Amino acid sequence: MESSAETISSTEIADLNNNNNITDEKKQVEISENQPLCKSLPYDDESKEERCETEYRNRSYVAGEMRAVLNILCSSSVAFQIGYTIGFSSSATKDFQENEVELPMTQAMLSWFGSIIAASAILGSLASVPLMKKCGKYPTILVCNFIFLLGWVFLATAHNYPLLFCGRFLTGVGMGFGFSVIPLYIGEMSPANIRGTLGAVFNIVVAAGIPAAYGLGVFVGWRDMSRIGAGFAGLGVILCATIPESPYWLAIQGKEEKARKVFCLIATDNDEETLKEIDERIQELKIMKNEKGGVDIRTLKQPWIYKPLLLVLLYCVMQQLSGINAVIYNVHFIFQAAHFYNEDLASILVGLVQFVVMVIASGFMDKAGRKMMMIISSIGTCVCLFVLGLSLYYVPTPHKEANAAPTTTTNSSIGGLSSVPLTTTTAHSSTTPSSDDTAGLLPAWIALGSLMLYISFFAIGLGPIPFILIGEMVPIQLNEFAGGISSVVNNLMALIVIQSFLSLSAAFSIYVVMWGYSICCGLCALITWKFLPEVKGKTLLQIQDIFRSGSDRETTTNQV
Repeated sequence: MESSAETISSTEIADLNNNNNITDEKKQVEISENQPLCKSLPYDDESKEERCETEYRNRSYVAGEMRAVLNILCSSSVAFQIGYTIGFSSSATKDFQENEVELPMTQAMLSWFGSIIAASAILGSLASVPLMKKCGKYPTILVCNFIFLLGWVFLATAHNYPLLFCGRFLTGVGMGFGFSVIPLYIGEMSPANIRGTLGAVFNIVVAAGIPAAYGLGVFVGWRDMSRIGAGFAGLGVILCATIPESPYWLAIQGKEEKARKVFCLIATDNDEETLKEIDERIQELKIMKNEKGGVDIRTLKQPWIYKPLLLVLLYCVMQQLSGINAVIYNVHFIFQAAHFYNEDLASILVGLVQFVVMVIASGFMDKAGRKMMMIISSIGTCVCLFVLGLSLYYVPTPHKEANAAPTTTTNSSIGGLSSVPLTTTTAHSSTTPSSDDTAGLLPAWIALGSLMLYISFFAIGLGPIPFILIGEMVPIQLNEFAGGISSVVNNLMALIVIQSFLSLSAAFSIYVVMWGYSICCGLCALITWKFLPEVKGKTLLQIQDIFRSGSDRETTTNQV
């Protein structure tokens, strides 16, 4: 009996051990579901565990960045439509002049067809502000896509002038919406360590849309281009329907759980420290909701409000006074002087230079910083414009004879990214170079080289950085207002530069105007060196603290 009892006891003990092993395995599975795999593996070597932890964090880091990048690329489909709308002007105008029978246009009508998008973009910028404030960035982006879609449908189906110009007007309104909301959305959805690079995506995609329109214009007419534009807009609706709302807007509206979910979606880690930082950020945003956030005189008098806002608006002005529209506006003269008589080639080449250089420069935004890139860009454009003006002064023809006499159909340069206008000249309109052209060949080629270098220097700083600053420097409570007013100022200045170029060139000659733009670029370099703080690697709330006084910062800290 004793041996039997001992046998039973041994069996029970064995079963008990098996149950314990099963329980341990279940616990192991539960642990592995809730934390990194490296935490659940029995490592004897501590260095192996550290390597596993590092690999896990790297995977999490990349996953968070990839989600942010995908959301930003989807929203930037609007930017491509902006570029396509800009490039559409030149190609469509040429088609109207050479091939259109049903809706022939006079020179005055063609001029309005090109410039109406600048005026309607201002209206779109203003209309976007209350929509962003009340409904958020996500619905505003969808509305923007639908406006583009409706505009392209009107253009594609237009058989009378009112419908044609209504379609053109709507695409301009869509541009205004896009210039206001997309830089803000990108700034709020980007991780701090790559916000500069992702902020440049907006201008890169706009720059991609311009040569795309140029290239299509070589093969198809304006009506088919409109149908293709409607297709791009429809694709934009589908892509943008998948993006989340801005977490900053959600937190400001008191929707903490939704904000936390989006913050976690684009977070580069999921450890306790990251979650704690997200909670602290949401709490600070809740405090901002209770601060005076309306747009009134009292609010705008506060340094942490008006200083970044004035800086952003100043860079919108300086972007246009850098002369980008005027230089591209005159590009056909430079190409002709250098014996390039193919205007399609000139348009595509200029657009590709903008695109390629912006792609390359985007990788340096978070390494060199906004301030350094802007200083390099401003000094580079200053020198190039001076050399360009000097070379135009020494090119004997066609520039000096044609200074006061170009007949221009349109120039649709908006937001610092430009399309080449379709123009005719009264001087040297033949397609073969004269003896005067040959005599001025060296300065003409210098002009061509300085033009390409100018576009390159513009693309690394003055082009993208003002839009990056809109999304990251303005106080979060007022960013909808700031985004709208910045877009208005930018488009208004573009319109002024476009309309004033011919009269200034007639009064002072082209090269003097180029030197004037060169001086403006030099001033921009000085302003950047003196007033622009470096914000690379900082969160939006840290950037806002730069402009707060000590007492304001202490008050906010106490509220937290």
